[in-house]
Amino acid sequence: MALVLAIVALLTHQLIRVGDRQELDRLLRQELGEVRLGLPEELRTAAGDDGVTSAGEVDLAVQRYLAVHPGSDRHLTVIQIGSRRLATRDGPSALQQLQLRGTLPTGEPGPLMTVDSDAGPLRVLSAPQRTGQQDIGTVTVAGPLSGGRAGANNALARIAVAGFVGLVLGGLVLLVAVHRAAAGPSTRHRGAIG
Repeated sequence: MALVLAIVALLTHQLIRVGDRQELDRLLRQELGEVRLGLPEELRTAAGDDGVTSAGEVDLAVQRYLAVHPGSDRHLTVIQIGSRRLATRDGPSALQQLQLRGTLPTGEPGPLMTVDSDAGPLRVLSAPQRTGQQDIGTVTVAGPLSGGRAGANNALARIAVAGFVGLVLGGLVLLVAVHRAAAGPSTRHRGAIG
């Protein structure tokens, strides 16, 4: 029984972690898609009559985009233009601190990846941002995996406590039943003789 409970607890722990990671990945992909659609519109608005966007206009357009799309409690969006990194004003506090210190990992442009940071493991998605023929910079969206791990660990602890209580109570019930079964026939037999 204890082995079955341990297996169920470990499977539940893993399912919660995987489910949280999949949800975070979906959110990061969605956010990157929104940046790729929304930022070019801001850049077109900022562009001069000739259609060319200067570095100052790009910077202003990115700032306006980020002001309208503030981030969430699950992710932080960073747009790097040259050596300047602009980020959403909202986001997980640990990621905001990493961003302020300049230590937020940006990963490599391409697929989602898990990277280590001072705030624990992060899921990171980076991609270049282009408008027409103009390279604007790199967009990075990042989210911590700590929430899913904490939830999974919490579920594991609750299952362990419930399993322990269940095993103790079940053991006591079994002990009482075995004791009564063992004592029962001899007590009935003595009563018939006396």
